Amino acid sequence: MGRGALRHAAIGLRDALTTQVWPLPTLGVALAVVLGVALPQLDAVTVLPDGLTGYLFGGGADAARSVLGTIAGSLITVTALTFSLTVVTLQLASSQFSPRLLRTFTRDRVVHLTLALSSRRSPSRSSCCARSAVPPRAGRNSSRRCR
Repeated sequence: MGRGALRHAAIGLRDALTTQVWPLPTLGVALAVVLGVALPQLDAVTVLPDGLTGYLFGGGADAARSVLGTIAGSLITVTALTFSLTVVTLQLASSQFSPRLLRTFTRDRVVHLTLALSSRRSPSRSSCCARSAVPPRAGRNSSRRCR
């Protein structure tokens, strides 16, 4: 494979990744899953000073699960509504102006980052909810029950 062919393949791959909407949100979801697994393990080995634990969530595991479930549900609702309205707006705009508007939208880095940020919220919240039933370790402040 020549140098020109390799360069052409790299340019084609870069163009495919920048015009597709899915790569950055997929990376965001993968990062959220990794953080959802790693952060509770980091929390299990971290000991906080007594003065700081008073500022943390003082409810039990059921209260934490309820709060996180409410937050996750509202975030999913807002995200779905936002993207539904965006798709309808793009549909109307592309039919009135030009189909190139859709390509401009899918190439926009801000759109990719917004999708990545909003799509990564759900997996990290659900993994935190799954871990919130773990009781506190001995020697820790008993008011800190949610992990």
